[in-house]
Amino acid sequence: MNTPTTPAAQRLAAEVLALTAQYEHDRAADYVSALAAADITPLGQIADLATAIQNDELDPHAVYEAAAEIGTKVRDLATAAALLHATNALDLPAIIQNAWISGRPVAEIAKALSLTPRRVYTLLRRDWDAAWQVSRVDTDDSMRPIATGQQAASEPAPGLAGRLLAEHATPGAAGTGIVVHVWRAGEEGTAEDPAYTEARGSAEYRPGIDTL
Repeated sequence: MNTPTTPAAQRLAAEVLALTAQYEHDRAADYVSALAAADITPLGQIADLATAIQNDELDPHAVYEAAAEIGTKVRDLATAAALLHATNALDLPAIIQNAWISGRPVAEIAKALSLTPRRVYTLLRRDWDAAWQVSRVDTDDSMRPIATGQQAASEPAPGLAGRLLAEHATPGAAGTGIVVHVWRAGEEGTAEDPAYTEARGSAEYRPGIDTL
């Protein structure tokens, strides 16, 4: 006969606790994801999280874990700052790097996260993996990918896009141009959608308008 102290009962109890914790984490992650995507001010997001915890709708520990997980990926600094103030478990260097890769100035990052620029520079991790795509813009404004690649980068995506543009944008036929899109590796768009709006940086050359 099994009692709560037998190995079988202990394993069952451990499995139930693990499943419950995973359920709470997933539920909190869904909640925080929806909150991060909603049109709510940072203070409103914090208030919403606090209310959910106070009303026992969400497990506080699960909320902190979920916020930490999601906060390192959101691109909007105000949202990241809201999640940062809602929990001290966030990976602050990852949030800083995420914003820096997208081309946000250090001073702007520092202000949004209530840090000094010096502190931001101290925490900033400059090495990241980039994916890029170079496309030819035809006279009918359609785009044809002509080169793709991945590489280690140590500059923001907009700067990398500009360098890649200079390497690939040799003057072509009249009326054609070149556009470069850069993503964090794993976020890249597809050949069917070279103008993917989630690119971290982009650069464009239009003959007769832009100069290389």
